[in-house]
This record gives sequence, structure tokens and C-alpha cells, in this order.
Amino acid sequence: MFIRKQLPVLVGFVGGIIVLGGFFLTDPSLRKAASTVVSWRTTLAAFALVLGAMNLVKVNWNRASAGKPIDRLAGLALLVPLVIMVVIGLTSGTTAKVYAYMYDNVYRSGAATVFSLNAFFVVSAAYRAFRIRNAHAALFMVAGLIAVLGPASIGAYLWGQLPVIADWVLKVPSMGATRGFEIGLALGIVSMGARTLLGIERGYFGGE
Repeated sequence: MFIRKQLPVLVGFVGGIIVLGGFFLTDPSLRKAASTVVSWRTTLAAFALVLGAMNLVKVNWNRASAGKPIDRLAGLALLVPLVIMVVIGLTSGTTAKVYAYMYDNVYRSGAATVFSLNAFFVVSAAYRAFRIRNAHAALFMVAGLIAVLGPASIGAYLWGQLPVIADWVLKVPSMGATRGFEIGLALGIVSMGARTLLGIERGYFGGE
């Protein structure tokens, strides 16, 4: 039991140390080993993709067979195109006209439709965020309006200096906040990487 739990930690630690050593050190053999470990990522990603597809089919098959009518429709809407695309891709290849037609006219159209729905969520979130309840919310609303109206053609029509102010808001205070966020994100990634290498973070074990 102990070996089964600690073996993935040991493998991850050794692999991480090899990759980090190959990045920071100049030893040719270490860099070659690091390149080999990194190349294994492709194989692991392929297995993960197959596992994810199997789980996706299982979940939607259960929805289509035993769920509510709307759940059955949603499950079949995913399973049927998935099976069709896989069969066409395996038999005719991804360069076949039928495959390209379905990809360009079904997948891309559906993806664009789903992506366009984000506009409604953005408007809803902006409406909730721009409600003035205190001085900070008022400042946030003013900065948001300047950043939205400045680059638009209507901004220069309303006031000639509005695009200049909007450019300053985007390049100075907004950029400063963005860089601070990126620094915090980088520190979090380094911390999570160190916790994973040392075996402290074990979320990839499946809830342990």
C-alpha cells in the first residue's frame, strides 16, 4: 500500500528534477534525458485524450439512456456527431471532403454560436459590477466606461480627448494591475509545482 501511494510521487519528483536540471544546467546527457522525458508528454497526452473521450461517451450515454427528455437530447446531440466524425476520420482520413465539410460547417458554426453566447454573460456581469454602491464601485464604473467608449468611434465623437484618456487608462493603471496579477499567478504556479514535486499536493491521485 505504501509503495502504491508513494510510487507516483517518486516518479513525478524524478521526472520534474530531470526536466528542471536540463533547463538550468548545460550537461548534454542531462539535457538529452530531459528532452526524452518531455517527449513522453505526447504519449501521456494521447492516453489522457482517449481516457477523456471514453469518460465523455460514458457520461453522455447514461444521460441519453436514462435521463430526462432534454438530457437524452443533449446526450445524443454529442454522441451522434462524435461517432460520425470518428468513423469518417478513421476510414477516410482528416483530409476527406466530408470530414472537412462537417468540421467547417458544423463544428466551427456550433463553436461560434456557443462563443457568441458569452457576450450575454459579459453584459450581465458588467451590469452587476457597475451598480454604484460606494466610491470604489463608482471609480470602477468610470474607468470601465472610459475603457469601453475610448477605443470606439463614438468616444472621439463625444469628446476628442476621450481616446487619449482611454489609452492612458489601459496602458498605465490597467497594465500595472495586470502585471501584478501575472506576478501573483507565476508565484502560485511555482508554489504549486514545488508542492507537486515534493509530494505535498496529491490532487492528481483522485481526491487523496
